Amino acid sequence: MAVNLSDLASMAAKPVAVFLSLCLPRKGAGETAAQVFEGVYELANEFQVSIAGGDTNVWDGPLVLHLTAIGQCPFDKAWKRSTAQIDDAVYVSGSLGGSILGHHLDFTPRLKLAEKLASLNVVTAATDISDGLGVDLLNITAASRCGAELNLDSIPINENAKTLSATSGKEPVMHAIGDGEDFELLFTVPPDKIRLVPSEIDGVPLTRIGKIVSRTGLWAKDKRGVRQLPPNGYVHGS
Repeated sequence: MAVNLSDLASMAAKPVAVFLSLCLPRKGAGETAAQVFEGVYELANEFQVSIAGGDTNVWDGPLVLHLTAIGQCPFDKAWKRSTAQIDDAVYVSGSLGGSILGHHLDFTPRLKLAEKLASLNVVTAATDISDGLGVDLLNITAASRCGAELNLDSIPINENAKTLSATSGKEPVMHAIGDGEDFELLFTVPPDKIRLVPSEIDGVPLTRIGKIVSRTGLWAKDKRGVRQLPPNGYVHGS
């Protein structure tokens, strides 16, 4: 439920309804259905979303869920990935990395933040971070036919990423770039509107981490200079 609502937040869309379909294992079907509905209802109630329909079946296989969320936004106001411009600043909400330790199972979709950010009229392009900062920023640059340069020292790193780095052999910033499933907002802002972006909204930090550039690909800038970063994150299969 939260993952679907995060998709709507990434487009500045207001959630309206969800459709939930279940294929329940025969043993304990009633109890399983109740547990699933309780979880979905909790977020539906918090964000005032109707559970508008779906389908329920019982079978001999494992539990299978399918949930679709429907949202709406004013005409021509939906955030897209294809509208970033050269010299736009790149921002993220919250902190990144360490989802391997369970963040992806307990997070708040950034709907309220997206609504307030949209009211400022500063965003040129956006997505949410599901596959990882590296992959999702590349998705924006590919759709917008440009590239991006990250200031590695500016990326807000979650404490879980620092914990993981002690045993993974990877720098914390690499977890922040590649772990994925942060479900934070990733968005771009034109230079003349940077001054309008607050440092936080409702206690959630908004951090400038780089800029959109003309050369394609993803680039990293730190004390060692500028170098190209390979795609780092989870890439869904076809």
